[in-house]
Amino acid sequence: MPLKRTPPKSPGKNQKKVSTPTLSETSKTVNIKTCPPQMTSATTDNSPSQYSQSVPSTDDLSAQRGKRKFDGSDHSDMRAFMAEMRMHFSNFTTNQDNKLLDLQKSITEIKKQNEEIFKSIDFISQKYDDLSLKISKLEDDKKESQNYITALEERLDFLEKKSRSTYVEIRNIPKMPSETKKSLSSLVEKIGQKLNVTIELRDIKDIYRINTKSDDNKPIILELTTVALKDNLIDSIKKFNKVRGADNFNTEHLQISGSPKKVYIGDSLTPKQKRLFYLAREFAKANDYSYCWSTNGNIYLRKREGTSHFRVVSELDLDKIKENE
Repeated sequence: MPLKRTPPKSPGKNQKKVSTPTLSETSKTVNIKTCPPQMTSATTDNSPSQYSQSVPSTDDLSAQRGKRKFDGSDHSDMRAFMAEMRMHFSNFTTNQDNKLLDLQKSITEIKKQNEEIFKSIDFISQKYDDLSLKISKLEDDKKESQNYITALEERLDFLEKKSRSTYVEIRNIPKMPSETKKSLSSLVEKIGQKLNVTIELRDIKDIYRINTKSDDNKPIILELTTVALKDNLIDSIKKFNKVRGADNFNTEHLQISGSPKKVYIGDSLTPKQKRLFYLAREFAKANDYSYCWSTNGNIYLRKREGTSHFRVVSELDLDKIKENE
């Protein structure tokens, strides 16, 4: 069928001008076309109730325009995101499983170590108990041995003291040139004369000097024949010093050259008794005791003239005397 190529007639004065439909009119038209046929015929009527039921509102149009079709790219992005999350979760689970295995291994090793430690502690505890028993036994043995040694020392000291019952010790006598036993015996006779004690050569069993650090003033040990003669000699020098006061018995009384030196005559003590006598003298100086002396190997302390005296047998006696003051 041939097309008409004649342009349409321009509108004349009597024709109505076709106006461009507005957005609301277009919407109405679209809605009318999409409605069922029965709705189309109804819209020709100018009834307001029928028109209001067939034409949607502006809000319904806006809601329809807000919806958009589901795009396929969004679905692929969601699947990729879920796959990535599954991968991360799988890695996290694997790491946690590995850490849990390492933790279980560490706990197992710690348990084994604890078992070994407990065994070691039990072993050490058993050894400690055994050592404690051995140490306790050794301490008991030591006490018994110490008591036995002390008893032996006391017995030995007693025998030695008994053997020295006739010994006299003379100190502060300077050594004479070419000194002999005979010269020392003559010196003892002169001492007896000054103290009004008769001492003859037959009364002297032995006489000699003992070794000390000082070579010029070594003590003289005199062994007499009787204990009575020894006691008489010691008592005589005590009386002499008591009567003379400050002018105690000294080297000047024996006509020995040099500056006067006080001469001491007393018992010849054992090494143990010498130490105890030294401690007793130091105790007397520290605690204001006026008298400290020895008689027949026994050591005594006295606070003042007329007061009771104390016998010192061991160092413990000095502590007891101090506690009782």
